[in-house]
Amino acid sequence: MSSATGKLDKVLARTRQRIEEGDYYEAHQATRTVVARYVRTKQYDEAIKLLVHTAELLAKANESSSACDLILYLLDVYRKAGTSPTSAAKGELVQLVNQLNAGKEPLVKKIAAEAIQWSGSDSELHHVFGSKFARESAPDTYEAERHLLQGTRESPRVLATMLYTWATGPGTDADSKDKNNSTLLKESAADVAAGLPLYLSRGVLGYLSAGNVRDARGVLQTFIEYVVAEHASNSALGQRLDYDRQEGSGSAVYVFKEVPLLNFLQLLVPTVQSKSPEMYNRLKARYAALIDGLDAWKSVLAGIAELYCGIAPPRPQMNMLQDLLGSFMSGGGAGAIKN
Repeated sequence: MSSATGKLDKVLARTRQRIEEGDYYEAHQATRTVVARYVRTKQYDEAIKLLVHTAELLAKANESSSACDLILYLLDVYRKAGTSPTSAAKGELVQLVNQLNAGKEPLVKKIAAEAIQWSGSDSELHHVFGSKFARESAPDTYEAERHLLQGTRESPRVLATMLYTWATGPGTDADSKDKNNSTLLKESAADVAAGLPLYLSRGVLGYLSAGNVRDARGVLQTFIEYVVAEHASNSALGQRLDYDRQEGSGSAVYVFKEVPLLNFLQLLVPTVQSKSPEMYNRLKARYAALIDGLDAWKSVLAGIAELYCGIAPPRPQMNMLQDLLGSFMSGGGAGAIKN
């Protein structure tokens, strides 16, 4: 055993003893002091081992703020040491992150941002953090969505589960309403059903906008599976949704009479895959009356149409007054003012 290894082992043992005795602050501060010394002398391996060791013990002791601080320090040492995002390095980080409660510790968001920057936007880390934010008892849906849209092939199922739970969970779930008021129950159930495509679109349109047809299909398939299952059990939607299962080229399409925008999203994926402007325009025209009322979809769909089908987005139309003012300012046209 080398002298350096022996010294590190003593530091690790002393750190463990402090934490077991409940002296968390001293363990945290002593670790930072020793790590700073290691970094100054470029003993990066020792610094990393000590940070991982102490952060893990603090996380297990529910000292999450101190653990998060040391994980951020670990990422800083990774950068200074030139540590690449290898499976081993990412594994150390993931093991620590999985012991944290993202819903209660705000520093987890900062860890996610720093880790993604260090790794060059690694898809596996996006999946880990997205899943972490999605599966907490109080999910951070926006953070989860942002990461899962850049994740791995496993991410669409996690995203679909979160979006469906979000769509039908407390606050929107008809079963959580006043069951003595049948009118309220009926309206709430209808609202839940009508909102399903709005939640699903966050995944489908998000993946398509990123050029990711595979995962758009994945989030769509899982979400629709939940809807069909709830149709049978009638537990979350609060109403039965009539549908027809139609076999398409490669996959089935579930046609919902009461929720036509679910049909649109299912048809959108194979349509953009065809790269046919004619097919896209026919699909959009068929659902135009519904889509025109969704301002949030318009620019996204325009971008998707251009990306896959080469359809240039419509130019914004100026009104007559704007046209006239433009003519005056340019000094041209029959109506231009002359001196």
